[in-house]
Amino acid sequence: ATARVVQTGLDVAACEIYLRDEAGGKMRCVARAVRSDDEASQPDGLEPGLLENAAEGLESAQLADGPTYVPAQGRGAAPTAYLLMREARALYIPLQVQERRVGVLRLENTDAIVLDPAQQRFADALAYYAALALERIQLTEAAEHAQALQEADRLKDVLLASVSHDLRTPLTSIKALAHDMAAD
Repeated sequence: ATARVVQTGLDVAACEIYLRDEAGGKMRCVARAVRSDDEASQPDGLEPGLLENAAEGLESAQLADGPTYVPAQGRGAAPTAYLLMREARALYIPLQVQERRVGVLRLENTDAIVLDPAQQRFADALAYYAALALERIQLTEAAEHAQALQEADRLKDVLLASVSHDLRTPLTSIKALAHDMAAD
């Protein structure tokens, strides 16, 4: 739903949201929205290098004429401002909650992505909400993992108690017989 709101709200051909894997830092696409009537409905211009740069906090733009632009600074040198001077076919916007990077928002269009200042503010707000959604996904996955570990620990305790009981029952009989034999 977030990807669809971003895609329609900014009127771009495609919007993809990538989640940064906590363990390995790899990016995986968790949401995608495309315009069905657009020839770019199956975006294939993904630049892995730009995706990785954005995952590290650098906003990046893939220009319509082919080259890419990666600012030397982070949020301060946003490519959305750069778009006012040049044409970009794709934007890679880092998604952060507080100081923690959680993913990347990728916008793609067949024509140049041109955002006026109001649209830039709107894009920033949408990126913030997308970052919150990604953080919620991560927290939910962590909670489910913790719950699964608790259940596995509980099952282990039940199994050990059962095995321990099953071993004690024959040992009690053997001890009783050995005691009787020693008494005779």
